[in-house]
Amino acid sequence: MTRNNSKSCTIKLRYFFVACVLSLCSSSLLAQNAEGSVENIVIPFDEPFSYALFEETSWNVQNSDGMTLLSGMGNIIKSFSQPGVYSIQINDEHIHNNSCDHSHGPEKLRITVIPEKLKFDFNSIYFSEEIQCGKSISGIVLSINVNYISYDNIPTVYNQGITSFGVGSTISGKLKNGTVTLHPGINTIEFVLDGQSSRGDIVQLNFKDFTGEVQPYSLTPKMQ
Repeated sequence: MTRNNSKSCTIKLRYFFVACVLSLCSSSLLAQNAEGSVENIVIPFDEPFSYALFEETSWNVQNSDGMTLLSGMGNIIKSFSQPGVYSIQINDEHIHNNSCDHSHGPEKLRITVIPEKLKFDFNSIYFSEEIQCGKSISGIVLSINVNYISYDNIPTVYNQGITSFGVGSTISGKLKNGTVTLHPGINTIEFVLDGQSSRGDIVQLNFKDFTGEVQPYSLTPKMQ
């Protein structure tokens, strides 16, 4: 009994930590961008990260202790295997024209690497009923498998909904039970759909991971 309570507490703390990180990064992004100096980016651990820069631009990556991990010139291509907060100092040495003597990009990138990631398996999508163009899909349940990967191999809470893209589409989806606890490995998530799409429209469903990054799925072939 004690062990289960401890695990539940760990899940809640992890969810609270990630929510706080994303909230703080979002707030900081707006404030720092107003100064035009720092850009905040949130990515999962061990995922490819790239950032386009001029060939003459130099940069260096530092960890939270200020230790330089990597330096280079031009485009940044790197992955971060460990969660944490990293900074990338950008030294813009690109020659601008006479009417432009300032940098067009940030002087620094703040990279927040979160300890979890999510991949949706679109081959596993199942609808409890057929979706028909021009008719309400309210109450139809969409189930999908997701692969949840955790840096420290612990469960987490997922609470994102589905949005859609397409002219005339009002389709959306909410988690069947409000939130779902994901365990490392393959999990099945259920969304209750609402709205409808006009006949002939091209509709894309947008599924979001922990960073808010969209993983799109074309609903059009499934619509009758």
